[in-house]
Amino acid sequence: ENVVLVDAANDNNSKDIVTFIPPTTRYHQPIRHFPAHIIANPTLYSRPITHTPPFHPPKSGPSEIMIAHVCNVTCMEHVQWALSELLFNDKKVGKATHNMFAYRFFYRQQRQ
Repeated sequence: ENVVLVDAANDNNSKDIVTFIPPTTRYHQPIRHFPAHIIANPTLYSRPITHTPPFHPPKSGPSEIMIAHVCNVTCMEHVQWALSELLFNDKKVGKATHNMFAYRFFYRQQRQ
């Protein structure tokens, strides 16, 4: 099982944490921690995630397959929700050996 719920009840400033533990440490994938309230409130934090079909990149090994997942985020809570959604609910992502994640926030300047 790749999920661990940590009860931080001893610390009044902490909240429950849900931890993703990679299936293997062979490829140095990090253990990731997510605030439980973000996972438990998808109506507040969920974002539509677009998935590409699997593709075989040029100059890669015969068994290497890539799948891109993209969603529009405007805050760290959206990022944490999307990442946890993929790791916990998409078996291919959860078992992948070389997951890469990136995000960027744009702040539009208002015209006066």
